[in-house]
Amino acid sequence: MYTQSARFAGKWQCYIFFSFFIALSFLYAHTTQAQGWTNAYFRGTPNNWVAAGMAKNTTTGLWETQQNFSGANPRFKISRYADNWNEAYPAQDYLIAGGDGDYKITFNDTTKAVVATKLPITLAANTICFSNPNNFVTPYIYFWNPLPAGAVTPLPVWPGKSMTRRGSFYCYDFTSSVPAGMQMPISLDVIFSNNGANQTANLKFNGSGCYDNNAWKTLLQCGFLVQGNASSSSIVSSVRSSSLASSSAKSSSSLAQVSSSKSSISSSAALSSSSSSAVAEKTKIYFKNTANWTSVNVHYFNVTPALVGSTWPGVAMVKNTSAPTFFSHDFPGKVNSAGIVFNSNSNPKTVDLNFVAPNNCYDFGTASWKTASVCGVPTDLVANAGVDRKANTNTRQALSAAASTGNYVTASWTSTAWTGALTGKQVVTPLLTTAGNITVTLTLTAADNSTATDTIVINVVAATQALPERPQLAAPLGFPITGTVSSGKYRFVNAYPNLNEFFFSPVMVSNDGINDLVYVVDKEGAIYVFPNKENVIANEVRKLLDIKSTVLNNNESGMLSMAFDPHFATNGFIYVYYIFGETDNFYPRTDGMVGGKTGDAIIERWTVDNPANPTSAGSKVEVLRIPQLGEDHKGGMMQFHPTEHYLYVGIGEGGYGHSAFTQNPLPGDPYNRRTNNSAQDPTTLRGKFIRIEPLAQAIDGKYYRIPADNPFVGRAGYLPEIWSMGHRNPWRWAFDTDAPYTLWETEIGQDTDLAYEEVNIITKGQNYGWPVCEGTRNRGVLGGDAAKNCLTDFVPPRDGYGRTSGVSIIGGFVYRGTDLPNLNGSFIFGDYVSKRLWSVANDGQAKKLISEAFPHYISSIGKDLNKNLLISSHGRELGGPSSIFKVVDDDVASAQIPPTLSATGLFADLVNVIPAHGVVEYALNTSGWFDGGKIRHFVAIPNTSKVVFDPTAIWNLPVGSVVVKHLSVATSANANKPFTTSVLFRQETGWQAANYRWNAAGTDANLVMESSVEPDGGLVSVVRKVETGSTCAGCHKDVDGKLTPLAFNTHQLNGNFNYQGVTKNQLEVFNAIGLFTGGISNGSSYEKFATPNDASADLTVRAKSYLHTNCAHCHSGISGGMDLRFSTGLEAMKLVNDHNRVVPGIPANSNVYKYQTGAGMRMPYGSVATNPEAETLFRNWINE
Repeated sequence: MYTQSARFAGKWQCYIFFSFFIALSFLYAHTTQAQGWTNAYFRGTPNNWVAAGMAKNTTTGLWETQQNFSGANPRFKISRYADNWNEAYPAQDYLIAGGDGDYKITFNDTTKAVVATKLPITLAANTICFSNPNNFVTPYIYFWNPLPAGAVTPLPVWPGKSMTRRGSFYCYDFTSSVPAGMQMPISLDVIFSNNGANQTANLKFNGSGCYDNNAWKTLLQCGFLVQGNASSSSIVSSVRSSSLASSSAKSSSSLAQVSSSKSSISSSAALSSSSSSAVAEKTKIYFKNTANWTSVNVHYFNVTPALVGSTWPGVAMVKNTSAPTFFSHDFPGKVNSAGIVFNSNSNPKTVDLNFVAPNNCYDFGTASWKTASVCGVPTDLVANAGVDRKANTNTRQALSAAASTGNYVTASWTSTAWTGALTGKQVVTPLLTTAGNITVTLTLTAADNSTATDTIVINVVAATQALPERPQLAAPLGFPITGTVSSGKYRFVNAYPNLNEFFFSPVMVSNDGINDLVYVVDKEGAIYVFPNKENVIANEVRKLLDIKSTVLNNNESGMLSMAFDPHFATNGFIYVYYIFGETDNFYPRTDGMVGGKTGDAIIERWTVDNPANPTSAGSKVEVLRIPQLGEDHKGGMMQFHPTEHYLYVGIGEGGYGHSAFTQNPLPGDPYNRRTNNSAQDPTTLRGKFIRIEPLAQAIDGKYYRIPADNPFVGRAGYLPEIWSMGHRNPWRWAFDTDAPYTLWETEIGQDTDLAYEEVNIITKGQNYGWPVCEGTRNRGVLGGDAAKNCLTDFVPPRDGYGRTSGVSIIGGFVYRGTDLPNLNGSFIFGDYVSKRLWSVANDGQAKKLISEAFPHYISSIGKDLNKNLLISSHGRELGGPSSIFKVVDDDVASAQIPPTLSATGLFADLVNVIPAHGVVEYALNTSGWFDGGKIRHFVAIPNTSKVVFDPTAIWNLPVGSVVVKHLSVATSANANKPFTTSVLFRQETGWQAANYRWNAAGTDANLVMESSVEPDGGLVSVVRKVETGSTCAGCHKDVDGKLTPLAFNTHQLNGNFNYQGVTKNQLEVFNAIGLFTGGISNGSSYEKFATPNDASADLTVRAKSYLHTNCAHCHSGISGGMDLRFSTGLEAMKLVNDHNRVVPGIPANSNVYKYQTGAGMRMPYGSVATNPEAETLFRNWINE
């Protein structure tokens, strides 16, 4: 599988201004007498090294073949057969360096010269190609809005049309979609996607048919020939073959294979998409002088494209004054490759080096070529004040130097429109009161007093339109659109991308400790096994076991784990843990209760057919059966001790229990399933860790026996299998594989506000406190023993967290690999809901945050044979992807959220909360309730992208979009003191979130890394949750459970806002500035939400608007519950006369009203103060 870097190099190697293809030659000096061959065979990676005969060209005398090369390390040899295969050329495999594509291979059997000439690909003129930089598995193109209309028809439905691979690109031919007599449209909106999954931003095709490196280029520039293009034909005639030669008599005579690729483009030389001619490109080469030579020369030779070489010792390089370690030289044109010798006026000197763009910096200290940025070359100082713009009179304008490059000390902005200079990377002008053109000059000053300037013109016009034009961002905002968001050096990559959505609910990923295989336990009742390789495909996955017909897959029941016998290599034994039963009433309970609701937990042993390469399992025996009380809290993790080879099993309490003993059982619940003291009951295995020795043959009817040193052996009233007790639901846990083989376990908390997610170290005979204790807090009468001390009478947690950091803790195993050195010896665990990951070591130190946001809901954490971390997401059962991720320690590739609000680029003036140009403020018709806090909303859409409008659904915002919610509170000193600013930003893989907490001075805000609870200091002080961005998914989720900005829709934005002195409907403003992919009607044509106090609106509309905004993200009809979405009819909402939610005429008996005003549970969830407008609204509505 060839890498993205190889693809990048190959792609640019195609880009040669004077020629479309590359001829690479290797000359082999043959010392024996020349002798003609009677046969020649090609052997290489295209044909898996099978000998393929070549044809001899009688005119040239050369042997010829045409082959297609792709993938990593493409290479070949030419051989002949005499008495045996005794000759092959060249001596080392011929490496194709020109990238994927078709090559003509020629061989001279006299000189033994091998030449590989890349053949150009010819495309129809009506073709659009895509370089696929993110390696989409199945690239698609979606297109709409052709100009002129009808130039392309029919328009496809999402995700569009499948693209065909052509060389290193993927292409789609529009010929059949362009009506007769018409040409390709002059513009077309385009999205490239991975069959509808990961996608690019909305792009605008403008006639240049190749989208490469985030820019539109002509097909010619991307290395293609175009049918009927005369210039293409003329270029074909200039085939070049490059051979190798010595550099000079005064330098060493080493040989290097010549290859070519596109050079780096300086900031002053770029291709213009609006011009028919290209600005001349120049290549700059650097030398990092760690040798401290007094001067540096560069001698160059064998340059491609052809350039006269230098005369020894070459030309003097220029020393960088701000970074004196670096010397540079500008070639007069673009250079793809060259032989290079750096020297200090002849001596000392380097050996002959081979420069191949884009690695244009030679680091003498490491003796390696690097890109300029990796090498550490300072960026040139270039001022960029942004684009010219229009502005209404009597407005202030945000200015930004964000697009400037290089290091500078000061940025100043001057104009005749104001006195003096405004200073700062982002500034806001004084009020612009006079119509006309205003010239603004940006001056950047570096530490060495060098300067760079740029100017923009602001055309100030009369305020007749709310926004005179679409405001443009000066530069992309600071949020990553690719990569996995991580607060550390860790990122997550799909370990097996071809198996996405293959599994139903992968609740465990493991290995057998012998073979490099991956085993997946699927909750619905199956075990799968496949080879541990990134490119594994579905056909390579074997179903080892399928007992779905006898597994109860409901709620937390199902097939939950597996374990491998210590002697698996010879006996093939595997153990599975599952809950028995097709339905809730499938199997009578074994505790004597007739008509039980839940099947037993069963541990079975199965035997695989071939431990070295298992394909099936049979010969099952039942090892143990444990009666259950309810549908959840099953535990089920099993593992053999690393050395003693006893089987340990963590068993949950068997059913949710509100209290230890009978309190107030629910009506109609004869089994009192809300009462559960199993964890403290020594006569049941529920709520325990057990330790047993499995037997190959049954003794006295049992396939296990009790180890004699179990802690409760011989103790009256205790089951001897018990190892420890007091457990609620030990879902995932693991032994450390290094001595002393510590057993780490995670325990999920219960009580909503006081819950504690525990990390425990399990030891022999100990009691961990549930249900008496949760964390170190005694649960009082609910726990059954209010007198117990949770710190001394039970074993307290080693670590953990409260509900501000997560909701459902997931273990975990102790990492002992080499790929993640900072995690070695640490127990890794995460949270199912908040998607955070931590590590904790057995060193007395507190847990450490690994990642702020795993991409999906964490189901289980495991490892492969090489001890790599594998994390599974819960899967299709809960509407999410069933993916398996591996953890990579790669600081460069991690996607980092800006650590401060100022680093995001969102605001030009933080103190006064004035957004940057291109960040647009908007208002909602019905605002969420945030305990009296004041809310402002902002949105930023990438300059060339557009929003897909929908009359009723959430709008589809393009990749790179950012949505902001800013919360302030009124204090005695500041009516709008900033408290938090929450951000949703759209990556290629979906939305991510960040939350920033403002400092006391109100000058900046820091990214929230740990959730907390803080008083806001307001006139009416409110204790507020300050949460990490990862918790946003708990509320901001669509019907599929995916994070999304819920309020960005027509119902909410169909209202007025004051833009630059003109108050107008927001939909109409956005439409006027071309923000949507297509035109829309006036705001009056669409439905809208009503504010709670809008007396002109119907009470029911106002109530439903409020409920949708504040409640529907949780109550949207899932599982038959309340459906509080605005679009749902009143009867279908399940509110009126339904469970006392709304009792007509009696607000005091209506839960909807009580939850707005009561001292107990409040809605929206988490609020603590009454919304007076909501109180009035629901009182009037219920009384209506």
